[in-house]
Amino acid sequence: MGLLPYENFLTKNGIWNIKQNKPSLVAKDLLQFGVSEEITHKILLARGVYKWLSVRRQLIVLKNIWKDRINDVLAKLPKAKRGDTYSLGYLRGYLKAYEECRSEVRALCHSERWQAPDFDRKANEFLSSMS
Repeated sequence: MGLLPYENFLTKNGIWNIKQNKPSLVAKDLLQFGVSEEITHKILLARGVYKWLSVRRQLIVLKNIWKDRINDVLAKLPKAKRGDTYSLGYLRGYLKAYEECRSEVRALCHSERWQAPDFDRKANEFLSSMS
């Protein structure tokens, strides 16, 4: 067994079984190697990891808000079909825009964990060495 309790899961498929998205989990892991939780939290905050984990969570919430808006439009469509064509066209366009945006954000939220930012050469090299 490796140094980390989840190290055996550190594969392209196994990575889905590891808890994620909390700076406190990283701090807990690094504590095993003598890095204080306070130092880890400060580093993660300074490097923007706190922000992006927060933004990820906000994207998930936004995706669900858009789903509710899509359902609201779908509920209004039958009445609009009996009304003027402008309102119907507006609602259809509104619906299409929200569906496209939600789909794109949903794809980001459900993307592979086994990836690194395209502009971080060293991270991509590490990831390639793990494959």
